[in-house]
Amino acid sequence: MQSDVSALSGRKHQADEVTVGSMPATASSAKLTHDSRTEFEVRDLRSIGELQQVREFWITHQNTLYNEFEYFECEVAHDETVLRPQVFVVMAEEKVRALVLGRLVLAMVPWKLGYRNVFTKPKKYLVIGRDAVLGHLDGPAAVAFFAHLEKSMQQEGIPFAHFRQIDMQLPAYEHVVDLAPSTCKDPVIEQEVHRTLNVDMSFDEFYGLRTKREKSNIRWDRNKFEKAFKGRFEIDCLQAERDVEKALEVAEGVTSKSYQRELGIGFKDDAVTRKLWRLKAGRGAFKMYVIRVDEKPVAYFFCVKRNGILHLEYTSFDPSYGQYQPGKYLLARIIERACEAPEEKIIDYGFGEATYKRQFSSDVRWEANVYYFARTPRGQYHRLIRFLVTGLHRKIKQRLEKWKLLDAIRTKWRSAARHILSGSDHRTVRRFKIGARA
Repeated sequence: MQSDVSALSGRKHQADEVTVGSMPATASSAKLTHDSRTEFEVRDLRSIGELQQVREFWITHQNTLYNEFEYFECEVAHDETVLRPQVFVVMAEEKVRALVLGRLVLAMVPWKLGYRNVFTKPKKYLVIGRDAVLGHLDGPAAVAFFAHLEKSMQQEGIPFAHFRQIDMQLPAYEHVVDLAPSTCKDPVIEQEVHRTLNVDMSFDEFYGLRTKREKSNIRWDRNKFEKAFKGRFEIDCLQAERDVEKALEVAEGVTSKSYQRELGIGFKDDAVTRKLWRLKAGRGAFKMYVIRVDEKPVAYFFCVKRNGILHLEYTSFDPSYGQYQPGKYLLARIIERACEAPEEKIIDYGFGEATYKRQFSSDVRWEANVYYFARTPRGQYHRLIRFLVTGLHRKIKQRLEKWKLLDAIRTKWRSAARHILSGSDHRTVRRFKIGARA
């Protein structure tokens, strides 16, 4: 999702400093003196009640839907993998300078070979999510935070912290990757592209900027779909609060037939998803595009809109319509509508690469999933596993990309997952379960 450079760049806000009263006994703290003038202190807040102490600072500095106070509160309360919040408060002279939004989780570690998880049981670790820094975390404030983070992890037996989708241009990335002690550093940095598309133009202008091949593909995909289902399809946009239940039904109905369900990725209809979708709808940030053939949903894009940006969060299509590429057709129509909507300036495709993102993007930045390991036996054990398994995964992936085999293998694995769901090919099912099942 969209990261905001201003969260770390030192941009001035109207309420840069908020005084916080004494922390409860459950909150730990550590101090670091940078020079004779400034002493930084870092404290932990570990319950929803304690978060009220920094609510004013938080709300003043929140800049995306994903770091809004109520969104975080909802996720902590309803996500079964979250054990508790762990929000780090960086202070100087008894005033808040920055917040780092963390959660202690008991969840599967996302380290994989292909689509297969390395660990078969959930682990307890700390997650620092996307857009998780509010305020000014740079220079001595960042040094104080990471010193406290390491101490806190050692005291509580937490083996590692996972910094999700951190923008590689931000100062926090430098501290995690370059300035951390060597035994705390992530031995394998997983870099992923984050693509966006500028739609502050007419669709004709967008089309004119495509390559000759891309123009040909757009025309071919559109003509193929419209010819096959002439007079039988419609595109619907669900965006009202009353539409949430219908949207959940559409997403579950389509995703349950796709390879994503068998691989354990993509949309999941659970309590936290339902709560967050209703929260987004209440914020006016909810939008789902659905394409139906004979009144049956065959593809969808679930989006979050905020500050002129349309974030594409979930997508799936019915594989029985795969030859007509309903997802690509729907995306082209979404782009067309976004070009006509004055309030939408950018389409954000999110973290990770895909063919359609490459074809329909104008800007790119790099992000990374980065881990920070405790200097404890458990922390160093997980660091070794990370080095061996994820390093091997990356080498294999790089070699397959070099040989231009990666897309073909992904397609084969996804096809195998569809066969598992349909039960149509028992030999494929057996091979897939042995070699690639998540």
